[in-house]
Amino acid sequence: PPRGGGGGGSIWRTDGSDYIGVRVRRSVLGEDGKPAGAANGKITGWLPSDQSDFYNKDTGQPAALWHVEFQDDEIGDEDLEENEVLAGISAYKKLAAALSATGPSGLPAGWKRIPRDDQGHYQYVAPGGTTFRTLAA
Repeated sequence: PPRGGGGGGSIWRTDGSDYIGVRVRRSVLGEDGKPAGAANGKITGWLPSDQSDFYNKDTGQPAALWHVEFQDDEIGDEDLEENEVLAGISAYKKLAAALSATGPSGLPAGWKRIPRDDQGHYQYVAPGGTTFRTLAA
């Protein structure tokens, strides 16, 4: 969930971090606090530790934050610490690898692709029924 106020009213920087523009995948929690799905997003900005008002709960030290905008407007955006960024990048790469491991239909076994919507997104339906939507190019 968003931390709220992580940026301290500062303007997010769009240079100086190799993570800018990188795609991530994050778990989405339901109202009961349990995982309810996942969302894909893109890192659009960051604040170094000397500009962020966020402190790492374990060390008590100022921590850099990266701002993610999710493709699903209902989820919105989230500010992440570096360990969360790295986990999100890894999860997105796993999804991308699964989507590229194609079967006869061009998709992983049991997957279905729904044609592009008016925003240029494809939707994929996994064997268990979970739906994923691509980011538009």
